[in-house]
Amino acid sequence: MPDEVRGVEPATSTRRGESAIQGAMTTATLTTAPALREISMRIVNTLTPGLLLRIRGEYLEMPGLRLTLHQATRLFNLDALTCDVALRTLVEDGFLWQTPQGAFLRRED
Repeated sequence: MPDEVRGVEPATSTRRGESAIQGAMTTATLTTAPALREISMRIVNTLTPGLLLRIRGEYLEMPGLRLTLHQATRLFNLDALTCDVALRTLVEDGFLWQTPQGAFLRRED
């Protein structure tokens, strides 16, 4: 197993994961506090180490994979907000980077 895949912790336990959730939620259309709390809890429950490993695995198996948020939601079978948080978490971890056009690519070492 590649070193970058081992030891992935839940995104909710890191500041990076929390900032990814906050960043994605700023684009959410619901603005009431209870609604935002509900969205946040749903993301926390969905964004697991297994999900992040699955996304990493797809990028590792397919060199040159370039996905927009819309394409990633379809490939990973996720709602847009959860997928956005997952991808932002992997960007903040240094595994992915986002192009100015919005596509997500694996960061080459």
